[in-house]
Amino acid sequence: VGNVQAFATSDVFKNIGVTLDTQSTWQSWLANRVRGGEPFVLWQHYLDVHLPYSPLTASVQPVVHPVSAQQQARIDIVRSRSAIPVGSVAFESADRPLIRELYLGGVRQFDDWFVGFWEFFNKAGLDKDTILVVTADHGEELLERWRVGHASTTHDASLHEEIVNIPLLILLPQRHPL
Repeated sequence: VGNVQAFATSDVFKNIGVTLDTQSTWQSWLANRVRGGEPFVLWQHYLDVHLPYSPLTASVQPVVHPVSAQQQARIDIVRSRSAIPVGSVAFESADRPLIRELYLGGVRQFDDWFVGFWEFFNKAGLDKDTILVVTADHGEELLERWRVGHASTTHDASLHEEIVNIPLLILLPQRHPL
């Protein structure tokens, strides 16, 4: 079981039993496993849909037009802070569509990343004998109950639908005996 992401060096992840290799990219790590022919698990935690909602890829930049300096200041917080504790910003209901659009920019950025991953997955032949599991660790609140983010970013946990309703995709390889 491996992980190639530097964020996994934090105390939160140090005891989960995953071998950390921050010198490799996910591509080189997977290519080494393919060459070795041994079973493996790669934990790839895609972070760019977390706060701050500020997509990096120009092609997915959301079009957001705040109508006042005050709204611009609130949106700038969503674009720049990795945590927005509940009650620390006086969001208004008119902020919700702008925050949602910023978040969806991150989702579109993930879509672009996944296209590259999928191409690599197939070209490397992993589609023939690898079980692929795609899921999420949590959802995000986008001003439902005036929260932006999730438990570790709002500093106030909730188990509402938007937090616990997450995708799960399990793709069986071509050679899987059904």
